Amino acid sequence: MALYHTHRPQAFEAVIGQDHIIQTITSQIASDSVSHAYLFSGPRGVGKTTTARILAKAMNCTERKTGTALPCDSCNQCLAMQSGSAMDIIEIDAASHTGVDNVRQNIIENAQFKPSQAAYKVFIIDEVHMLSTSAFNALLKTLEEPPTHVIFILATTELHKLPATIISRTQRFAFHRVAQDIIVKHLAAIAKKEGVTVAEDVLARIAGKSDGCVRDAISLLEQVMATGEKKIDAQSAAFILPPTATEHVFSLLDALGKRIQSDGLAAIGNAFEEGIDMLHFADDCISFLRTHMVYAATQTLPSVDDVSQAWMKDHVDELNAHRSLLLLDLFLKRRSTIRTAPIPQLPLELLVLEWCDDSVSSSQPVTEQTADAPAEPVAKKTPVKAVTQAVVKKAAPLTKKIHAATHTPLEDDAVKDAWKGFVSQIESDAPTLSFILKTADIHAINGHTITLAVESAFHRSKLEEKECKKNLETVYGDIVGCPISLAVVIREKQDAPNAPNVQSIAAAFGGDVVS
Repeated sequence: MALYHTHRPQAFEAVIGQDHIIQTITSQIASDSVSHAYLFSGPRGVGKTTTARILAKAMNCTERKTGTALPCDSCNQCLAMQSGSAMDIIEIDAASHTGVDNVRQNIIENAQFKPSQAAYKVFIIDEVHMLSTSAFNALLKTLEEPPTHVIFILATTELHKLPATIISRTQRFAFHRVAQDIIVKHLAAIAKKEGVTVAEDVLARIAGKSDGCVRDAISLLEQVMATGEKKIDAQSAAFILPPTATEHVFSLLDALGKRIQSDGLAAIGNAFEEGIDMLHFADDCISFLRTHMVYAATQTLPSVDDVSQAWMKDHVDELNAHRSLLLLDLFLKRRSTIRTAPIPQLPLELLVLEWCDDSVSSSQPVTEQTADAPAEPVAKKTPVKAVTQAVVKKAAPLTKKIHAATHTPLEDDAVKDAWKGFVSQIESDAPTLSFILKTADIHAINGHTITLAVESAFHRSKLEEKECKKNLETVYGDIVGCPISLAVVIREKQDAPNAPNVQSIAAAFGGDVVS
């Protein structure tokens, strides 16, 4: 028998990590005020079905003392429940009994008959969200007016799939993922009962991989114990416990925080070799980075495991709220291309190269002044409004002006040096517009007027839209350090031997070429 079956809790006090639920249910049993229908929702493997079985056993225990909620575990009903032979406890897997006919035969009709041996007939319906709409409708009437001898306990991992009419007829209890330290203590107790000593770091690793799921944690412990050793350390468990997806997320974000390309690419490669889906991996990175961004902005630790909290504390300087925001934008942009990429890990690898590239780094805010150089005035931040289909939110702050004079002609080198940073800044908020700028080049500089050469009349019309042109001038002017004007001309075809084809231009705007 599997280890998690052997050590499945048989009493309320043995259920870990759900104190808020156990306290309420035991109070109801002790005061004889149990509901006719319960709804247990929450992640898998955290005690929903186990709690349902203990509740059923306690309600049918013939030797339970008045005013208590503890089953005796020795009467016929308790023993039958523990052996799985209790006739009046009906467990139904809704995943394999989704139809309305099954609901009518196995639940509705059965509920009309009184229990054959016990005081209550208890229906435990697991994964109840899998029932069809017609099955839910058939069940609804029985939930509204159940016989006095019937108790329903519905369990689901996807509460949002249940009809509101079903939820409203039940007492709902939300089960939570179990904290890592609680799982570690639980695993240590199980290992002790099994006569095995497991190192603390191995238990912590198992708890971390289980992601708050007690059943998964016990299954992993069983795999580690399968080596047959009585003392298990990190070395002996290494082959059973490969890095988790969370650990790969930490490795990637750590490399991005330090801007180390090689480490970032290695983290993606390792995750791919472990068989982790790249889209799911990107989603995990986005989810964790979003949580970290909120922490960096508010300095309030979120409700995550201890390992994640420790990581956030250690990396809040490298990835502050602003950098986390910029990195999230990159993740969201690259994530959208993973499904169609010829190489699944390529979009994330491009993200690493883009983030760690010097041109991207130079477009980020800089706060330090050189020790021997006097501080120069910072260019005023200018809000930027919508630019065609995207929004450029705000011009980045500057610590050094490339061109401070406002009444002298612009220097060609200064304007060209600022071009890459200008395009990068636009790209973070307006990818479509940045595509046009990447295909353009600086055609001429005359006084404070910068003339851009573009591929087509369509590109020119986009850049010359009144609001767009005004905002581009504001952003470029802030980077150059003085007011500028933009003019746009169409490039001669012979000047652009490497210009993108019509199909790529159309694709950038979400269209296609129709022949």
